[in-house]
Amino acid sequence: MERSRGHQRQRRATHAGTWYDADCTNLSAQIRRWIHRASRVCEGRLKALICPKRVFLLGPSHYKYFKGVALPSDKCSVYATPLGDLPLDTDTLDALRQSGAFSEVSLAEDEEEHSIELMLPFVRYIFSEGVKIVPMIVGDLKSLDDCRKFADLLLNYFVEDGLRRCAIQENLFIISSDFCHWGPRYSYFYLEEPQPEVPIHATIEKMDRKAVKFITEHQGQGFYDYLEATGLSVCGRHPISLFLLLLERASANQEDKFSTQLIAYSQSSQAQSRNDSSVSYAALCTTRV
Repeated sequence: MERSRGHQRQRRATHAGTWYDADCTNLSAQIRRWIHRASRVCEGRLKALICPKRVFLLGPSHYKYFKGVALPSDKCSVYATPLGDLPLDTDTLDALRQSGAFSEVSLAEDEEEHSIELMLPFVRYIFSEGVKIVPMIVGDLKSLDDCRKFADLLLNYFVEDGLRRCAIQENLFIISSDFCHWGPRYSYFYLEEPQPEVPIHATIEKMDRKAVKFITEHQGQGFYDYLEATGLSVCGRHPISLFLLLLERASANQEDKFSTQLIAYSQSSQAQSRNDSSVSYAALCTTRV
């Protein structure tokens, strides 16, 4: 796949063909089947829909250690997917760069990371050419104070007021994360209050659901403390913590109230012994109420 198209510098879909299907037809059919099988959250016949024009994507860094939050290279203006390109919102990214708080990843470093790329085919399939994206790779945020700093910088893109409501409704936030990585493949074997008669996978699920409960209750401190106490290997702990602090800041306005619900939970396999490995997955949705 070409890296440059005209004057545009492109991030290639480097994980297509290994982590997910690189064929446009096959990938579209896959996503279409998954969406068809997903639970309906809106009953009846849809008559009106407010669609975002800008999607903020926050994902953890797996391949490079750094502190804070990194934006794409300012030389990159488009992310490729097998379903078509997604343009970056360069105006928003430039505005965030001007804060001086964000670092930057090179195009090569960006292409190594998978956390945001795996979300892109869904965004492209659902919104087609109708959105621009604002990708952010979240590194090590040592404390909740670090999370608050970046939450404050994103607050104006998240909260609503009477004058800016239409503009803010154009923004959608997507947080990329798995949940518990357990077993020898991940060197994590902790089980909270294990009981001989309870299968390992059930104890893992119990731990995951405790973490999820802190998220649905918008308890940023509780989520942070629970992961610190258990070491629960949630790869997106930092972007989730940042988002929870963003909700905390936004909810300080009495008119801005939010609800977060667990939509689905699963495990890659059901661990029965310490020889088994598994990864947990949870999908949650936050709405303004």
